[in-house]
Amino acid sequence: VWDKAFVVLGKATKLLRDKRAFILESPAAGAMAAVDKSKVSPAFDQLLTALDALSSSEIKTDDGLKKLDPGAFLATTGAKVFKAGREMAAGADTDNMAKMIDDAKKAKITVEKSEGDSATLRVEVGSEPPRTVQLTKVDGKWLPAEVVATWKQAIAQADIAAATGISRTRVGSF
Repeated sequence: VWDKAFVVLGKATKLLRDKRAFILESPAAGAMAAVDKSKVSPAFDQLLTALDALSSSEIKTDDGLKKLDPGAFLATTGAKVFKAGREMAAGADTDNMAKMIDDAKKAKITVEKSEGDSATLRVEVGSEPPRTVQLTKVDGKWLPAEVVATWKQAIAQADIAAATGISRTRVGSF
C-alpha cells in the first residue's frame, strides 16, 4: 500500500504539473478573488517542488522507508520540502487570507428557489457581487447542476481512456 501511495503521489504531481495552467485559471481558482494571483503561481510551483521531492525520495518504497537514514533524509529531501514550504509561506499574503476567512465567516447563502430535485442558491461573499448557484439532488445529496449535467460524459470518457490506455487529455477535457 505504501509503495502504491507514492506511485499515486508521483502521478498526481505529474498531473498537477501538466495541468498547471488549467488549474490556475479554473473557476475554483477564480473563486479566490481576494488572492493575489501573482502569488498563487509561485506557491503552486513550490508545492510541486515539495511533492516532487517526496515522490522521488527514498521513502517512496516500503523497503526505502525501512532503510531510511533520518539525518540524510532531512539533509536532502527534508531540506527541499522545508525550503519550498518556507518560500510558500513567505509569499503568502496574510492580510488577504485573513480577509478571505472573514468573508467566508460572513458569507450569506439564501435559497432563492427549490422545487423537487433542483434548487437555486444566492451566494453573497464580502464585497463581491452576489452570484447564483444551481444545485441538483442526486442520491439524496445536493451537487452543482453543472457537475451532474456533465458527469455521465466525463465518466464515459474516463472509461474509454482506461480501456484503451489513452490519456484523458487526448480523449477530451475531464
